[in-house]
Amino acid sequence: MKNYYLHMIEASSNGNVRDPVCGMVIREKDAAGKSEYAGKQFFFCSSSCKARFDKEPERYAAHG
Repeated sequence: MKNYYLHMIEASSNGNVRDPVCGMVIREKDAAGKSEYAGKQFFFCSSSCKARFDKEPERYAAHG
């Protein structure tokens, strides 16, 4: 099983970001949602990934 949780979501120079829950790479401008945790912004491919992150942000943000 791939470990998608090792990638903290951060915008790159080309506008792509990685969803910290599922690992999908998406364009920041097309994100289905975003959350802030520990002073950083996280972007999501779907509302369900955002909901999972918002429930346990330390689980997904801690491995960045």
